[in-house]
Amino acid sequence: MNELFELIGNLQDCPWSKWRPGTLRFCESHVCSWIVTPAETWSNIGYFLVAFYLLYRGWKIRRDNQGALRTIPFRFGIYALITAVCSTLYHSSQTFIFETFDLTAMFFLGIEMILQNLSRLGWMRGNSPVAFAGILFTGAFITLLGTEGGERLYIFTGLVTIAFFLETVIFVRARRLRRLPNYRSLLESCALFAASYACWWVDYTGLVCNPDRHTWSGHAFWHLLNAGCFITLSRFYSGARQLSEG
Repeated sequence: MNELFELIGNLQDCPWSKWRPGTLRFCESHVCSWIVTPAETWSNIGYFLVAFYLLYRGWKIRRDNQGALRTIPFRFGIYALITAVCSTLYHSSQTFIFETFDLTAMFFLGIEMILQNLSRLGWMRGNSPVAFAGILFTGAFITLLGTEGGERLYIFTGLVTIAFFLETVIFVRARRLRRLPNYRSLLESCALFAASYACWWVDYTGLVCNPDRHTWSGHAFWHLLNAGCFITLSRFYSGARQLSEG
């Protein structure tokens, strides 16, 4: 635990020194400032830009005959905005509480993917998605509170794994019915995530690392590339929903 406090600089004159430090450690070294990791912080602009784009697109789409579709980009815009704010607070402070907020923000996207797929399968109707989302979110959050370090990342990974398992079920059914959705946007999402995760991994493991560089880093590229997934996933689920309703 002493090493964790040293990472953030447990000094009286450091803004965040009296806060419990986060348990995840990336390449960029910490500076004694209100913005502890500058590169990891400024790069969250990608999430903000994507959030504003999706929110604008959600409001712009006409309600007539597209009411259901309108909510998808708007919701994904909300999730991107929550991620942007929480990630910025975390990387600015490198504290445990904002690390928890940052990881919790990711749950919204994972749970939304699960709910979309359950609805496409016809397993969720009426208000049941809201109740099920609440149960999933509460369970994931409680589990997160009991973990530290790299173990905290497994929860979001588990949610996405469930979502892709359900997508596999949908694919098998749709292929049998000869009604395959257009998977282009989903494949684009996978490509963006793979590229961004590669940047995240080389940074997290220190394979490509310059701790004293505060202008850009592998984790910064993770933010910029991964933000695009909100757009591509929104596009995919809008199209997939349109297919199921058509």
